[in-house]
Amino acid sequence: GKVAILVLYLGAFAVFIYGCTVVEMGLDLTEVVSDKSYVQNFAKAADEYFHSYPVFIVYKDVDYPNQLQQLYDLEYEFVTQGEYMDAQQNTTSMLRFLSDFGKSEYCSNSICDAEVQWVFDRFLDDQDLCDHLYPEKGETWKDMELECKNICSSFCPQHRYDEEKQCKFTPCENNGCSIGNGPRCKCSYRVLPAPDQFYTFMQAFRKSTYGDMADALLSFDESGVLKSSRSLAYTEGVTSLSKSLAFIEKAREIVDKSDLMPANGKGPYPFGFLFIVNEQYNHLNQLMFLVLAVGVAAAAVIMLPLLGHPVMEILNVVFVILNLVELYGVMRLLEIKFNAVVVVNLVMAVGILVQFSCHLSRSFMQSYGSRDERAFAALKHIGIAILNGGFTLFLGLIFMSLSPVPYFRKYVFLQYCSILVIGLFNAIVVLPIVLSFIGPSSVQQPLKTNDQETETGI
Repeated sequence: GKVAILVLYLGAFAVFIYGCTVVEMGLDLTEVVSDKSYVQNFAKAADEYFHSYPVFIVYKDVDYPNQLQQLYDLEYEFVTQGEYMDAQQNTTSMLRFLSDFGKSEYCSNSICDAEVQWVFDRFLDDQDLCDHLYPEKGETWKDMELECKNICSSFCPQHRYDEEKQCKFTPCENNGCSIGNGPRCKCSYRVLPAPDQFYTFMQAFRKSTYGDMADALLSFDESGVLKSSRSLAYTEGVTSLSKSLAFIEKAREIVDKSDLMPANGKGPYPFGFLFIVNEQYNHLNQLMFLVLAVGVAAAAVIMLPLLGHPVMEILNVVFVILNLVELYGVMRLLEIKFNAVVVVNLVMAVGILVQFSCHLSRSFMQSYGSRDERAFAALKHIGIAILNGGFTLFLGLIFMSLSPVPYFRKYVFLQYCSILVIGLFNAIVVLPIVLSFIGPSSVQQPLKTNDQETETGI
């Protein structure tokens, strides 16, 4: 009978091991609000229809007057090379508003060429000013080429003298125009203040409408020096936690490789809702192993003088670890996702599991006779008390099952019930059987059973 129970236990443990490999991570908004709240409907609709989130690049310790080109390069790489980025949205940043203001000033002849610098913008280089042109009734592609050439020559801003920084007109390829193969015009440079004119230009910019629109993206010190700024972009298609983590990893990689990142690594960084909610999952597994190892080690230190035998100490430590594996593996069956709350619950479980196993093990060590007799004596002596302890904990939890908030039903009631069921079963059934096979010799003053007391006349 004992061997059959152990075989069944090992089979169940194999199932728990498999469960550990399929546990999902995350904590959904629908789990932390009441079933009756309007937020439930909002969260479900957002999860079904909307998968776009704002994300910022926060800049600090940037030499703005001399690093505008690097700013443009980073924003382009971030949007076009990042995972799950909405490249169609481009970015909203100081650079856009500052260049729009520079365009208005330059094209109205309010500033001259000596006061500006020309910065290559790969977003503009991807655009074609003539992509809307196609011949209508009475027009030919030759007319479209002429119109496109006029657009290119009259576009402002473009450098007045340097051909490289002027708009580039390209006629139809192979002298044959068609839809998708029409004339093209690219104006790839933006006009921005020269380094020595940056803060003079910035004073006028801050007083303009463009400056008002950019104000929320800029931070100045008391002397008017630009200390920090941020650029806004959007993700798309982030439909799962795994995609969110892929986005976070790629975003950090792109920013860390930027020319703006100083040697000390304290430069620009990406930030947004997805980072706040999901970045913890990049290191939560490592944190769980660390805190559980510390918890089990602390329990081992406390148990040693109580158990009085290194073999029994090892058996109890192994017992706690096996229980933790089972608790983690059963989460998928209970539809509990792995998150920071679960880590806290598992740490709490260490104390509960130690309580179940340590009392019975100590009673076993204080009994005498054969291993079977000592296991039975320990179970008879302390088993009911262990069950009572588990039952009183259950009474404290049962009201959580009535909560309208799924969070309390899942991560408090359901998970702690799993701790009780698994912990009690292993302490009352599995552990006595294991001790009956490999339990260490008795130590301390024997704890005699009633039958043994009768036989000795005590």
